[in-house]
Amino acid sequence: MSTKIGLNISTIYDINLLEQNISCRLVRLYGRIRFEKEKGWSNEYRAIIDTGSPVSLIPSSIWKEIKLEFLSQKEFPILGIAKEESEPILARIATVKLVFIDPETTSSSFRVKAYLLPTDHIPLLFGFEDLLTEYKLFCDYKNNSAYLEF
Repeated sequence: MSTKIGLNISTIYDINLLEQNISCRLVRLYGRIRFEKEKGWSNEYRAIIDTGSPVSLIPSSIWKEIKLEFLSQKEFPILGIAKEESEPILARIATVKLVFIDPETTSSSFRVKAYLLPTDHIPLLFGFEDLLTEYKLFCDYKNNSAYLEF
């Protein structure tokens, strides 16, 4: 039997384009999660579900408080989130255990690989690896309906 966890769809309009009478929606999918800590589970966090990101990203204030397992001592460059002319952001990679939640349901716990960001200037983001490669994502924007199926 599968478990469905509801996601939220957020829509705002690009202000710069609106000033030119061009309507362009900026759509995001959000889910709510809790991470495993040394004792118990973290507070609830709102995470962007990003189908264009290969691996999840966790800001420093979150990963410093949760249980994790480093996969390498090396820092890897994270591409695509900084301006092209700037230096790439370097981050270590680890696995973390988490659950997705909605007002009625909690998923079973599972592990994902994630880059541990050195800053809080980038939001909590879940990419394809270990989440969307293993579980189903459904999104019906017209009917404001989205969920993950575990």
